[in-house]
Amino acid sequence: MKSQNDLTKLKSEHEKIDRTGNLSKNIEKELLEIMRDNEEIRLDKLSEMIGADKKAVMEKCKVLEGLNIVRIKYPLLGEPIIKRGSELSRNE
Repeated sequence: MKSQNDLTKLKSEHEKIDRTGNLSKNIEKELLEIMRDNEEIRLDKLSEMIGADKKAVMEKCKVLEGLNIVRIKYPLLGEPIIKRGSELSRNE
């Protein structure tokens, strides 16, 4: 039988997963809106505009890159640059 402490931990983990899912959808929505208005933008500026961690924004960008919605350019120096992909350009 699970103790009350175990049940509290499970509930807390479930809430984190739920919040993460919602956060992920919010990041995607914000990212798409910003990319419709900008041909390209640095990752640090994009994450600042969205109000999310750079790592979370980059993970979402990598998923969207696989769908040709954005492209990620890695300059020798500085932050990665997120560019509008061919699929996003077509849908405008």
